[in-house]
Order: sequence, then C-alpha cells, then structure tokens
Amino acid sequence: MPALTVIVDDVTGEATVEGLDPREAGALFAGVFANPLAVNCALPPRDTEVDLGASGGVGAVGGARPAPEQRAAVKEAIGRVARLYHSSVVDGPGRRSVVALQGCPIRCPGCHVPETHDQAAGTRMASGAVLDLLSAATGAPRDGVTILGGEPFAQLDMLSALVAGAKEREAHVAVYSGYALPALVRRDDPRVNAVLRQIDLLVDGPYLRDHTHGVAPYRGSANQFMRERAELDDALAGRPVRHADLARRDDDPTRRTLIVNRRPCGQRQRGGG
Repeated sequence: MPALTVIVDDVTGEATVEGLDPREAGALFAGVFANPLAVNCALPPRDTEVDLGASGGVGAVGGARPAPEQRAAVKEAIGRVARLYHSSVVDGPGRRSVVALQGCPIRCPGCHVPETHDQAAGTRMASGAVLDLLSAATGAPRDGVTILGGEPFAQLDMLSALVAGAKEREAHVAVYSGYALPALVRRDDPRVNAVLRQIDLLVDGPYLRDHTHGVAPYRGSANQFMRERAELDDALAGRPVRHADLARRDDDPTRRTLIVNRRPCGQRQRGGG
C-alpha cells in the first residue's frame, strides 16, 4: 500500500488524505469524513475557486494593493488564467492562494488538469487583477501564493509580472513547472532568470504517471524536486543541482506510513467533520 499522509487544516478543521484513491479513502474513513471530495495539485474543490467571470476579466478589481510607488515598479502584463482559488494545502507549504495559468506545451500523459492545456482557453486577465484576487481577504490567513498551470513558463510576461508583484506584496512565492530547473537555466533568458532569482520555491519536472508511488510531499511524481532558494542560486551560478534518478527509488508497495502534516501534495481525499 502506498504511503498515507493526513494533513489537518488548523483554520477550517478539514483533513486532507494523501495516498489513496477515492474508493479506498471512502472505505478506510467511513464514518470519519462527512461528504469527502477528491482533490489534487492544481485541482481544488469547487467551493474554493474564485469566479473569474465575475471579476471582470482584464482590468483591476478591489483588494489590497501595494503603494503607488511599488505598483510603478512592477510591469503590467496580460495573460490567460485557467482558475484561481484559496485555502489550498496541496500546492506548496501551508495554506496558499493559487493561480493556474492557461496553456501547456508539455501536455504530460495522465495530467490531472488537461483542461488547462489549450493556450486559447481560459480567462484573459491583467496581472494586477490577478494579484488583487490572490491577496484578497477571502483567502486569509495564507502562508503564500502558488503559480502553476498549465505551464507558467509558457506565459513568461504574465509569470514575470505575477512573481514581481507578489514579491512586492511580501508574499512567499512558489512556482510549479513541467520543465526541469537545468533546462530553464540553459535557456539563458533574462526573464526566466529573473523569475528564478525572485521566487522562494520551484517544484520542477514533468508529471510521470508511471512513477507516482512513494512520492515525497508537494510533488506528483518521483522525478520532481522542491528547489528552494539555495538550490535555485546554485543553478543560476552554474553549480551542480540534483537530478532525477528513478532507478534508485524505493517502490516497495507494501510500505505504509502515517504522517500528520500540513504540507504535502499528491492524490488526496478531503473531508470535514
């Protein structure tokens, strides 16, 4: 049986379980969870999503904004957004507000959110409007913001504006990408490098559906890494960084662990009560 992780949200009292499919979770936690919902990285329960149509699309919306001199330093961009939601415990450390950018050229087989692949779909929005929604009071308390996709690096101008704006608001910023960190650095693109210099966490690498057993927190498959600030700096400086070695993983399906943690990511059941 795969590893089992339980995350308890200190604010809502909800529990999120990693490592079981919905049927297994329903059988194991019968009578414990009331009305459980299946969730995943980039795939939240509907009740946490923001109605992007009601936000007006391109343009500004209400919410906490930085001082005028800070706004002037952040270049505005227009991009396409698949969804935006709050109170996630599966898309990075702690409780997070999350934006999924639309469009993905990688299109990993087995992706949980194939609706985010079409680059012409989604809602066209200004980066300032997205930042306002990410910092709205309805998402509080939050430990940071996460930008994922789709593929965020497929919308570099939008990604750059969101990262710069979120850091102006002093947010912890995590980015998920299907591209491995060394490949991003090899692009030698000033916009890519600027993003990598500003963010606090990168979760990198494509989703590999045949390598999902025994996956560590925050990741969908075993080839992916959590790259924090020191490792990002190493990559930008040309120093060696970790690489995926799937042959060395422990795939023993009989292992089972129980961890109480607020900060993992993967296949989950969510329930309250």
